Amino acid sequence: MILPGGHVILQGVVYQGVSITYLPSALTAGGCANCDNIFNVSVTKSQVIPIISVDYVSPTQYKFAIKFDFGGLTGLFAFTFMIRINNQFSPYFTAADMQQVKTITIDPATLAKV
Repeated sequence: MILPGGHVILQGVVYQGVSITYLPSALTAGGCANCDNIFNVSVTKSQVIPIISVDYVSPTQYKFAIKFDFGGLTGLFAFTFMIRINNQFSPYFTAADMQQVKTITIDPATLAKV
């Protein structure tokens, strides 16, 4: 199960925490080399399309940070994104896991700035 966490602005970049309740041992073996690619994240509504990256937070258990980099723009506009498990990992997850889609709206005007 995909579990969204908190979000924050750090030096003009929005970070969204997310975790997953389970990662198959076939993916975590060898230091979780492919874990940064587990999620497919796409912005569905925004005035500006950011550069998106996902980082596995090692050595935590199944926690990730999604980074939305708007190229230094500091405007306060809300955006919406979707997160799901990347289809290339479907052999490792159940059909129910693969059907999960979380839609999240972030309004930077309400976030703590660090």
